[in-house]
Amino acid sequence: MTTSDSMPRTPHSHQELLRRLEEAEETIRAIREGEIDALVVRKTMDEEIFTLQGGEHSYRAFMETMGHGAAALGAKGEVLYANTVLTTLIEKPLSRLQGQLLLDHFEAPVSLQLKTLLSEAERSGSGASSCEISLVRGGELRHYLASAEPLQIGVVDGWALTLTDLTDRVRAQESMAAEGAARAIIASANEAVVVCDAAGRITHVNAAVLAIEDGALIGQPFHEAIRLEIKDAIGLVSAEELVRMAIAGTEVKSVEAHAPHAPHAKTLLISAAPLSPTSGTNKGCVITLVDLSQRKSAEERQQFLMAELDHRVKNILTLVMAILHQTDDADIKSFKTTFAGRIQALAATHNLLATNSWATLPLDELFKAELAPSSDRIEIIGHRLELKPRSAVAVGLILHELVSNAVKYGALSTPNGRIVFAVKHSLDGKSAQVEWRETDGPSVGSPLRKGFGRTVIANSLKYSPGGGADLEFLESGVRCVLRIPSEDIAEGSAS
Repeated sequence: MTTSDSMPRTPHSHQELLRRLEEAEETIRAIREGEIDALVVRKTMDEEIFTLQGGEHSYRAFMETMGHGAAALGAKGEVLYANTVLTTLIEKPLSRLQGQLLLDHFEAPVSLQLKTLLSEAERSGSGASSCEISLVRGGELRHYLASAEPLQIGVVDGWALTLTDLTDRVRAQESMAAEGAARAIIASANEAVVVCDAAGRITHVNAAVLAIEDGALIGQPFHEAIRLEIKDAIGLVSAEELVRMAIAGTEVKSVEAHAPHAPHAKTLLISAAPLSPTSGTNKGCVITLVDLSQRKSAEERQQFLMAELDHRVKNILTLVMAILHQTDDADIKSFKTTFAGRIQALAATHNLLATNSWATLPLDELFKAELAPSSDRIEIIGHRLELKPRSAVAVGLILHELVSNAVKYGALSTPNGRIVFAVKHSLDGKSAQVEWRETDGPSVGSPLRKGFGRTVIANSLKYSPGGGADLEFLESGVRCVLRIPSEDIAEGSAS
């Protein structure tokens, strides 16, 4: 209740005196019935609060039984009473709070929030208004629901303010949200992800884990559910030990392991990290398993290709040296021309093989490449052959010698000459026969001198018992039958 310490000097109407009498009677009744235990007396310059004895069992007793912070405030926000929960929260005794503006005892941002809350409650006139505030207490951030509603103590208007601790609920919500986000991240990860509890038992896995182990995994110890062999490790290092280290707080990075029983991924890169929620206590660990199978295959293929390249370079250099030493042209100019032509033919075959990834090379492509300027004067008959690299190089050199001879002396030296190219299998099945036959060209005879070109034709395919070549100089034109070893012909390339 608010009263004055002096009588007014100006006269009042009868109605005003009756109103004041009713207020006094109401105040006396409220004091008698224990409805109030404090009075606010307005003086000339300020106000003073007087507490009344005997009211401890009224609203004070009720406020002390509340589980959350509560305060009764005067019209200006001054503290009439605050329960123990609130005084503990503010860290000041009630004796230092009574008569003080409560909002002055909070940090500026929180004080502004509470001021806005009281204004909203005043505008509403009835019912509670509320907002969430955050306070740092005891070195940790805590969350509260602040509620305010108008309160009348006797004839004095004021406010009831309560602060309910929401920290546990907020943390539970944050934990649920974090777990939901973690589940989404785990599910969307390309790598296999396994979450284990503090006992090393699996609690979560994503779909990628099924490529490593497709059995029932949840609830099983990691080292039993996913059987791994640590590469280059002695008996002290195992999957079980890696999980134990991660749970204890030691991060494990990039350990290569083998999964002998995995349906798909066999070689894995394992990393494990402790799972430490906001409480700071390790609750388990998170394990990622990256499939290295494709990378391992690529590394092995690269090593194979490097070895193959080394082997082929050595072979080609040896072949070039052999061509160099056996090219027997009398003068330097002829030697350069002949030697360059043979090296170019060798390079052309290598280019075609490279285009086909050094797997196989169709014989007709090799034939057309050598005879490109005269493609309208050739005829290809018979099966399509796919040559492996060794036979492709040999046939390329032979075709170069045949084409060079045909351009100088044979069918391609005249406008009407033609070449028929026929493919068929030999009766013994050890080779495929390819016939080169020149027609409509000049009459030819056997040359008096046997040069290196004839040696190339005769010997290039003799690396295998089934290989070789027979060269004839007929009056109608040159005929050459090549025998390509069956082991150097791709399976299914001819029928």
